[in-house]
Amino acid sequence: VYSRLAYSFKINRLKVESTARQEFRKFYGSDFAEIQKNSQIRSRLRVKLKLGLDKEKRHAVSGIVESLFATHKEANQWTKFGYNESRFFLYYSYSSPKLPITTSIGYMNNLLGSNLAQANTVHYLAFDIMFKNPFGN
Repeated sequence: VYSRLAYSFKINRLKVESTARQEFRKFYGSDFAEIQKNSQIRSRLRVKLKLGLDKEKRHAVSGIVESLFATHKEANQWTKFGYNESRFFLYYSYSSPKLPITTSIGYMNNLLGSNLAQANTVHYLAFDIMFKNPFGN
């Protein structure tokens, strides 16, 4: 279950979007048995900058920074709420003028851990295909 607040605005061809997302997550074992860390409350703070590269709005570059903070329930007690991970994204997108799709290729660096000196890093390459709403908007 989650809630999300977002605010966006434009400065010429640059779109700025900030998002705050509050989540409650419940975990179960593979046989639906209770597990030690069975519940989590997580907050996600995100800023996205999207720059249109042409007047037709076909090409764009996006950069995203997201930080996650969490607490979890362990042995009927909640842990201290704190920093959990950061994610850094860079995407190039192309919107087809003839088809209702946008394709994106990108990279994400995910820093995991509450101590940056001992953080683990995970790298992702992504290829996305997004279908536009055929009914407008």
